[in-house]
Amino acid sequence: MAPEASGTIYRMGVDGSVQTLATFAGNFVFGGVPLPQISPDGRFVIYGQTQPDNSTALHLARTDGSSDTAIDHRPVLNGLGWAPDSNHYAYAVSPSEGDAGSGSLAPLEGPLQPFASGATILSLKWWDNTSFIFHGLVGGAWGLYYQRLGEPLQREVGGLTNQSSFDVRAP
Repeated sequence: MAPEASGTIYRMGVDGSVQTLATFAGNFVFGGVPLPQISPDGRFVIYGQTQPDNSTALHLARTDGSSDTAIDHRPVLNGLGWAPDSNHYAYAVSPSEGDAGSGSLAPLEGPLQPFASGATILSLKWWDNTSFIFHGLVGGAWGLYYQRLGEPLQREVGGLTNQSSFDVRAP
């Protein structure tokens, strides 16, 4: 709630050494969804900042503090997770007044990539670096949906409810 609030990223080695990497302005305790999530390779962090109108600005930054860019701004965002190779971050745009939900992928380079237009997405797990499975409501049907980047969405399991859960494991 302080006017000059901030969050700091530290790297702690197994030898107990601690290194300060970067400090970002913002209130990370009371506001900011999604919460900060560091990419698997440790080079990037994505986080939400609550705006004065209670909407969210989604930021992509380097963990060394060398860049911090607002990449999207929506009424309600839900962070879903980084691809294993750290090249994409998936998030959901929650339905709001007059707006259908959908998913978006934030690549490290290039424009945002929408997926599942009109969907309510509750959870997502990456299958590999270029495909994922999510639990959501698409076209009025709850189910598990699969998508490979650049290809059409496929329903894999139907007849679920919003209370379903799932896991993804390599064979």
